[in-house]
Amino acid sequence: MSSKILVFTAKWCVPCTTQKPIIHRVAKEYDDVCLEIHDIDESVGMRTAADYNIRSVPTFVVIDKDGIEVERTFGAQTEAQIDSIFNHLSNEEQK
Repeated sequence: MSSKILVFTAKWCVPCTTQKPIIHRVAKEYDDVCLEIHDIDESVGMRTAADYNIRSVPTFVVIDKDGIEVERTFGAQTEAQIDSIFNHLSNEEQK
C-alpha cells in the first residue's frame, strides 16, 4: 500500500474550490504520494466521508503506507501548509 492524502471537499465550499488547483499543483511534485479528492456532494464521496467520519470541509486525511491515519487537518490551508503535508508523507515513504 502506498501513502495517500484524502481531501474531502464540496462544490458549495468556496475554500475547497479555491484550494483544488493549489492541491493539484503541489501534488505534481510528489509522485510517491497518492492524492484522492472526494466531493461529499457525490455518492462515492459521501460514503468515503462517512467511513472517515468527516464533519467539515475541506479536510485533509493523511494515510501512511501501512494504512494508518497519521494526520488530519481541517479548514483552508495555505500552499506552504499543503506542501508541508505532502512533504512529510513523502519523507515517510522514503524511509
